[in-house]
Amino acid sequence: MKRLLILLLMLAMVCFSACALAEDDFSYTISGGEAKITAYTGSASDLTLPSSLGGYPVTAIGYCAFRDCTSLTRVVIPDGVTRIGSNAFQHCTALSQIVIPESVVRIDTHAFYRCSSLRQIDLHDNIPGINILAFYGCSAVRCCSPDSLTAYVLTDVGYTFTDPAYPQLALKAFEDDAGQRTFTVAKCDQNAVSVSIPTRVTAIERYAFFGCAGLTDIVLPDGVTEIAQSAFEGCSALRRITLPASITSIAVDAFARCTDLTIIAPAGSAAQAFAAEHGFSWQAL
Repeated sequence: MKRLLILLLMLAMVCFSACALAEDDFSYTISGGEAKITAYTGSASDLTLPSSLGGYPVTAIGYCAFRDCTSLTRVVIPDGVTRIGSNAFQHCTALSQIVIPESVVRIDTHAFYRCSSLRQIDLHDNIPGINILAFYGCSAVRCCSPDSLTAYVLTDVGYTFTDPAYPQLALKAFEDDAGQRTFTVAKCDQNAVSVSIPTRVTAIERYAFFGCAGLTDIVLPDGVTEIAQSAFEGCSALRRITLPASITSIAVDAFARCTDLTIIAPAGSAAQAFAAEHGFSWQAL
């Protein structure tokens, strides 16, 4: 009998920690003494999420928890939440403002997918993990100064900032393992025709300028060391690119389908060798 009671108690504890519970308009699960919001059935427009549910602190917003909640216009996420799950706010088409606390360390893929009204995102400066598609289909300007440590724009490709001199660009900001702040282009409007990248850029990541059909001229500053896969692929109007001596690595297909390109670079540089190897015109810098 005692064994049976223990077994029933264990089963109840498993169910309590794994089964969806409900409190008011929120469904949630409990695991490890923490609550994760899994669904919302209310119709609020301005919503502050609860900091606790069932007596447990809310630390996560789960997969599709607020998907298609078209009544939401503003959401405040409480301090203590550390993760916003995949597709959490997908298709919240009226959502125009989201307040994200410093406790959040990860925003998963498509978390705000197609939140087409999203214009204001209050986000702390040191969040380490934002998936590149977290804000796909959004446009949210925070501030824009390329040399500021707190300059960010959140666009359809994630954690970015803009250079006021080139508002058609969105540049992704991150820090490497050594704490070196790095900026890479993440979005390019087709109206861009001539671009000079801000200083302190160290890498042009894969697909950075992919398909920027209007781009004709670009200058990379000294300090850039790498141009990754397909970085300028399909830039069919690109005629001139100026590359510094600091370049050490250029992917084979970095300039694929750039059929009339001249690479301007120092004699004896890796960029000159790349031009010769892959049939691009070269001009001495």
